[in-house]
Amino acid sequence: MTPSVTRVLSPWADFSAIRPDVLEHAAERGTAVHVAIATYCQGLWVPALAAERQGYFDSFRRWFDRYVRDVGNVEQDLTDTEYGFHGHPDAYLRINGSDDGCLIDWKTPATVSLSWRPQTAAYRHLTGADRNMAIRLKANGGMPIVDDFSSTYEQDFALFLNALAVWKFFNQDKKEA
Repeated sequence: MTPSVTRVLSPWADFSAIRPDVLEHAAERGTAVHVAIATYCQGLWVPALAAERQGYFDSFRRWFDRYVRDVGNVEQDLTDTEYGFHGHPDAYLRINGSDDGCLIDWKTPATVSLSWRPQTAAYRHLTGADRNMAIRLKANGGMPIVDDFSSTYEQDFALFLNALAVWKFFNQDKKEA
């Protein structure tokens, strides 16, 4: 089995300073918001979310309805057999006024993580997109913050490939996915 993008980058996603209950709550929130977003992107009805989650979804919808022209795929599992990794990108879409394919990763944290650059670069590689960005959704439903990492794609993908090489070295005798 090939490692996932998330697994490869996990050594650099340190959550040790966050209380376990807070981390679990944030993970549940992120999962629920991602499910609602994927449902909406596919043109399906989305039931109301819990109040603490609804603002993130409203933030997404505010951006999506204003800027997205069409959706290519959502939450699709993709594998790169050349480099030997797989991933589950949030969305591949096209933005109004551009023919470029955009890899989008929806985020609920308020601050940028360094791991997002190589993560979105790896997903961009998997999708063949022309651009890669994280969309930081706001809890209050306001317009989200767009972090466009497209200008550093080559450097960021090289970083991911280096992390992948390190992961493979230390896991060469294991059968992990």
